[in-house]
Amino acid sequence: EHRAQLRRGFEMKALLRLLPLLTNAGIGTYAKANLKKNLLPGTARCLDNSPAGYYLSAAADSTVWVINLQGGGACQTEEDCLKRAKGRLGTSKDWPSTDDGSHSPFLLPDPVANPDFHDANRVHVAYCSGDHHSGNQSKADATTWNLWFTGKANLLAIVNDLKARYGMDKATHVLLTGESAG
Repeated sequence: EHRAQLRRGFEMKALLRLLPLLTNAGIGTYAKANLKKNLLPGTARCLDNSPAGYYLSAAADSTVWVINLQGGGACQTEEDCLKRAKGRLGTSKDWPSTDDGSHSPFLLPDPVANPDFHDANRVHVAYCSGDHHSGNQSKADATTWNLWFTGKANLLAIVNDLKARYGMDKATHVLLTGESAG
């Protein structure tokens, strides 16, 4: 019985430490991130064939990486997918140049809100493929309503870009997080 009480006490302390991180209200009170947009022309594509990409806050002295996959569900029908291809979850044409990291507490630079990863390299993978980050097609044609479902290919291209340009190949720890479809 005593061990069970100790375990419950430990679990409660852990929950209380995480609670501010798990609520949107908590995220709103901490410093926001300033993640910069990186688009990848070539094989990384959104539904509409615009370049897929990510947002990054690089930490030059860190070998720790946090990668957050944006959520947003998936499209199932031609009508739904064609509509999605015209919005922020299907095209990069109107993505802002920066992102504040409010998608995940692990993207925040604030040591109070994000004690373990505030000084890590923080990456937000913007979602624009409508396929739960799992598509790997090599062409758009009538069978795909002339849309690109390349979520997996996009993620691989992003990781390769992070390795080549920002030193992710020297990572000692990588935390992969996500929301909904991420």
